[in-house]
Amino acid sequence: MRPLHSAALGVVLFASACAPTQAPVADVRADATADAYGVARAPAPSLEPARDEMPRRAWMIEVAEGVRIHAEAVGRGRDTLVILHGGPGLDAEYLIPDLGPLHERFTVVYYDQRGGGRSTLAPAGDAAAAWLHIDRHADDLDAVRRFFRLSPMTLVGNSWGAMLAAQYTVRYGNTIKHLILHAPGWAAAEFMAPSSSRMAAMLPAEAAARSDVAWREWRQGGGADVVATCRAFMDAISPAYFASAAGLARYQGRDCVAPEAALRDYPRASSLIRASLGRFDFRPAARAFTAPVLVVAGEQDWIVPASARAWADAFPSARLVSIPNAGHIVHVDQPEAFTNAIVAFISETR
Repeated sequence: MRPLHSAALGVVLFASACAPTQAPVADVRADATADAYGVARAPAPSLEPARDEMPRRAWMIEVAEGVRIHAEAVGRGRDTLVILHGGPGLDAEYLIPDLGPLHERFTVVYYDQRGGGRSTLAPAGDAAAAWLHIDRHADDLDAVRRFFRLSPMTLVGNSWGAMLAAQYTVRYGNTIKHLILHAPGWAAAEFMAPSSSRMAAMLPAEAAARSDVAWREWRQGGGADVVATCRAFMDAISPAYFASAAGLARYQGRDCVAPEAALRDYPRASSLIRASLGRFDFRPAARAFTAPVLVVAGEQDWIVPASARAWADAFPSARLVSIPNAGHIVHVDQPEAFTNAIVAFISETR
């Protein structure tokens, strides 16, 4: 998906229409392999694919009481990446099909964050705000890391996922060996308004009007066909996410394929997660994180380039790769440059 956009255009950092590949799902507790919970350690989950294919292996992980996270692993590489999807409130299906070049080189773990996709949805009523707080998302990530016994791990945050990754470093920074901010969301709240203006300038007036209509319907429950409403919204905002029509035509991501209940609850979940940030600024905390950081962003991203630069300036050991002729979906607009940047970074900072 694409969300994490501005209020007038919804608020979506990003998420086609084909059904996701089904993978066998193992239902397990996160503490089945974690000493931190004081239980016996079971064999680590296998991340090894079959010899002649690249399957998607899936698990339902109980990360906290009553909270189950849908996780998948794709790829055949020796090194493992954990990728945080955008949103907030979305799922990983918009990313997986277009990151094939990474799957050829790494084993990649994805999961649907709490409150979205095939993971547990938020409770009704006032309890949802605390349940969806960004700190609970950070705790979930660490439970996923422990389940797969990744210590330390290479963490990739896409769009909103980069903001979650930054928050994770505050409490769990010593578990990360590489941090990659992939088309990151805003480094601080001050970049939101100029980014909204930049998006408005990129989006034709007719598309903006269609997005407003679809978003209004989505916020009111999604109508009789919430999948159609979701697709109408995503189709309308797409021009702002790609640097060219060719990039958009290459996009294979699966938008709007989450269960109906998750799609209908997306506006509420997204709003509550974002509200938990307050008037945010991730830069002060970033200065205490000393592991290597890569910030990779498209020069035509609707999020202002100053935000990507702010991320890179905040981390003591960061490099910024700005990719020409690429928008927010940089991995589709310029897949070779994007993949090369990640491979080189990990190779050079081992």
